[in-house]
Amino acid sequence: MPFDPQRALDYARALAFPRRVGTPGEAAATQAVTDRLTSFGYAVERQPFECSTGAEAAFALLIGLGQVLVILTFWAYSGPPGLALLPAAALALLLINANRVSRWAAAGVLAPNAGVWQRGLGRLGRRYATVNLIARSAAVRPDAPHLFLMAHWDSKSQALPLAVRMGLMTLAGAAGSAFAALSLLRLVWPDVTSLAALCGLLALVSAVPVLLLYLVGSGNASPGAVDNASGLGLLLHLAEHLRAEPPGMAVTFLATGAEEFGVLGAAAYVQAAQARGEFQPAARLHVLNLDGVGADGPLAYVAAEATPLTGLVRAACKALGLSIGRLPLMGAMFDHLPFADAGLDALSLVSTGRATHSAHTPADSADKLSLAGFGRAGEVVLQVVQQLLAAERGQA
Repeated sequence: MPFDPQRALDYARALAFPRRVGTPGEAAATQAVTDRLTSFGYAVERQPFECSTGAEAAFALLIGLGQVLVILTFWAYSGPPGLALLPAAALALLLINANRVSRWAAAGVLAPNAGVWQRGLGRLGRRYATVNLIARSAAVRPDAPHLFLMAHWDSKSQALPLAVRMGLMTLAGAAGSAFAALSLLRLVWPDVTSLAALCGLLALVSAVPVLLLYLVGSGNASPGAVDNASGLGLLLHLAEHLRAEPPGMAVTFLATGAEEFGVLGAAAYVQAAQARGEFQPAARLHVLNLDGVGADGPLAYVAAEATPLTGLVRAACKALGLSIGRLPLMGAMFDHLPFADAGLDALSLVSTGRATHSAHTPADSADKLSLAGFGRAGEVVLQVVQQLLAAERGQA
């Protein structure tokens, strides 16, 4: 069966309904994905896990701590020049490690065993039992390349669209970093005090809406078409296509749950895989996460640093005549992160069109999906598969 973006679009449209973890939409979505993969001939494995919304409380605490350090630094301006050194340095350290701390907090709300909640963060918030869905290609040689294709099946709604939240977090982070740096610089160059104060005020103001967002929590009013029925629809059609035309390499299709609670499904998968000893350092394993790829706009990748997969994706876009940029990681988390933290070659592929601005709102409906978006993203994935196979033949 040739790759047909229309089929991916159709699958995504069928999944574009509210499906937050813990709602009836969850059962409908996971059953629909299971039925579709089964119809392609896959045996679908269900990986249950338990989690809580405690990560949202931790994120709010992290933002609140940053606000306190900004205020303390401002207060220290009225004293001796060296008084601001400690809070400004603490703020800089917090911002440098914010993403790492956020991922640590998210992993901390997974139950280590069914019904067991010894961890502090896991006792915060509401608890849920949910599931990852896994399908695997036919067995190939153990030394063959192994590609994970993944997409999250859950959705959520918030008072602010995802794009606004990311923009505010980016602004708060940049302004906070500038404020911390200038507050340290003013020890030897007092003339920067006014500029430092402006950056500090900007950091305070831009972070407040995000803090309130986490304190209020999320709802189930978004159909989640772009985020992330689109990634799920493309994942399903790629599974269908690669079942009909096996690529000669191992492919695992992973539909994760609780991504909207802090990439918890991906973290649960990684923890279980590590416990089984699956992720060996020498393994030729690549993880490509599809998130919001059904919008009509340029593609972008999310990765902390240059990786082999980054090079493959960029080369695939060049071969297809497509442009691709890098999306900074600020204000949002993506499912490739737990894999990257485990030392694996991982990134997220996303679209950056206007339709993505509706993510996490009731406006994220099926009419926002674009056939062209599915075509671009799907062709890039298949080109990456071909490049992996070509590299293997070259090494043989």
